[in-house]
Amino acid sequence: MAVAAPRARPAPKPVAAPRVARPAATSRSRPVARRAATSPALARWTLWIAIVAVLLAGIVALNVAALELRVERGKVQSQNADLRAGIERLEAQLSGAAAVSPVEAAARGRLGLTEPAETVYLGLERAGR
Repeated sequence: MAVAAPRARPAPKPVAAPRVARPAATSRSRPVARRAATSPALARWTLWIAIVAVLLAGIVALNVAALELRVERGKVQSQNADLRAGIERLEAQLSGAAAVSPVEAAARGRLGLTEPAETVYLGLERAGR
């Protein structure tokens, strides 16, 4: 069997200089610059979302108002139908009360009766002519 050659060791890495803490101002300056770059775009999107939300809320409010008006119209139409039926019933009663009843018609026609306040003129026929 063949003997494997020993592996070569990698060269040692150079020792890095110890890290020094950066001042707080420099570590914050980079994210602030990034936010400043995206802020107008974010503000535009937020504005558009708000506008669309207000428009949708307006549409919903109009639909609710239209539905309430339809319900109210239905109630008014049913009241109107009830009132018309009442008017027809009252007109039928009035026409029945104003008409001469069959008993009164028979009394006037066959018996010649009159109301107490009525004045009746009788025609006299001459027997000789």
